[in-house]
Amino acid sequence: MRFCDRVLVVLGFFVAVLVVPREALAIDEIRVGTLAPRDSVWGKTLAAWAASVQQESGGQLKVSLYFGGSQGDEPELVQKVRDKTMDGAALSGTGLAAFSRDVAALELPCVLPSYSRLDRARNAVRAKVAEGFDRSGVRLLAEGDTGTMRLFSREAEVKSPKDLARMKPFLRPDDLLAKSYFDGGSLFPRPPVVTVAQVLGALMPNRPAPPPDAGPGVPHVNVVFASSLAVTELKWSDMLDYVTPQPVAFGIGGIVIHAGRLDGLPPEARAILKRTAEATGSLLSQRVRAADDLAFAKLRSEKKNVDLTDETRAEWVALCQNIRDRFKARSPHPEVVDMVVAAGQ
Repeated sequence: MRFCDRVLVVLGFFVAVLVVPREALAIDEIRVGTLAPRDSVWGKTLAAWAASVQQESGGQLKVSLYFGGSQGDEPELVQKVRDKTMDGAALSGTGLAAFSRDVAALELPCVLPSYSRLDRARNAVRAKVAEGFDRSGVRLLAEGDTGTMRLFSREAEVKSPKDLARMKPFLRPDDLLAKSYFDGGSLFPRPPVVTVAQVLGALMPNRPAPPPDAGPGVPHVNVVFASSLAVTELKWSDMLDYVTPQPVAFGIGGIVIHAGRLDGLPPEARAILKRTAEATGSLLSQRVRAADDLAFAKLRSEKKNVDLTDETRAEWVALCQNIRDRFKARSPHPEVVDMVVAAGQ
């Protein structure tokens, strides 16, 4: 090959590289699963995070999101992060507690009276919670919220714990707070375990009985402890008749990533991922808190409101104390519960 031809070949190669879209040169993909629907407040904010990562990294880093539980319920997402089938997950407090049990203390009922106290409690326990994530081999990239938790029901109102005992509540898989209470024995029979994806079907009235050979089906439930935003975004609101305006707790969430996957990224990509995730968590909290307030106002105007008396309030406080005591007794770090309680006072 003549010298001029060789020069042309080399120049042609560099021109071809330069005209390739930068997105096509992505060298790292971070796969993140979540239960959040794509068009929800959480889903849209997470999508904006993925776009910012793509833009800031010049296409060298990509966050691929798997919405709506397409990769399984939170226990499945937790396991997939552990075995590196997924790089990360955007989880509720229940999912986060599977990695760091102490984080569940932030959702103890009747402890934190406001978001400002939740933020104070987060600051107080952050170092201890981070130790749990480190031991589990993950990093908490961002903190977020799921909204103010309240009691919703259908078929009958729930004014007191005795009313709740006559209803059909459920447990989410790996719900440490609920299990710490029900496993210890109480006036409640142990509720069935229902995944988030199953709740809508479980709430539906007059469901046909499964065939005899179909095995255990999804049980019927008529009580939900959730935020107004979750009830709305997950399409449960049409199945519910009553709302108790009194807040139970403040739901938390966050984004985790396998520590090995994060540490294996180039330093610049790792910095971009951490910085944008932290900003996303802050933005998500702002959006969720505002959207949850609007969702609650709408539900409160549409549903029958359950008013508590001084007597029934005292009964709920006693129940909350029981849950707190049982959780603390089972906690490897009971001082975390004390730190959260102190932050709420």
